[in-house]
Amino acid sequence: MAGRYRVAILGCRARGRAVGWAYKEHPGTAIVALCDVDHGSHTAKSFEQWPKARQFRDFRRMFDEMEQQLDAVVVATPDHTHAVAAMAAIERGKHVYCEKPLAHPVHEVRQLMEAAQAHHVVTQLGNQGHSSDSIRTF
Repeated sequence: MAGRYRVAILGCRARGRAVGWAYKEHPGTAIVALCDVDHGSHTAKSFEQWPKARQFRDFRRMFDEMEQQLDAVVVATPDHTHAVAAMAAIERGKHVYCEKPLAHPVHEVRQLMEAAQAHHVVTQLGNQGHSSDSIRTF
């Protein structure tokens, strides 16, 4: 796709904010949506960091309203919602970066892999301990 990639962050606390911050180094991306059930003090920093991004409490509503305006999704929600949120994005043809764990049972991981292949999207699982610059340098 030519132009900017439009990214949504699901889960706007520390991990979502940290992953989103990495996009600032990539001028070809724009954070266009932020989604978190808690719009309190823990998410305020993310909302301040990306003031132009639309804010949501429910990722299903976000997809309903912005499906055509998103290219990729960062999933940094609580662990038990990773697979559900990632699948919702994949089924809509969105590329996904998901924090670990991707899912709890292996069956869910296999379903996500099959869906990603069927929808021709790129997915990546992130592990903070193995994704930092110091680890890559090492």
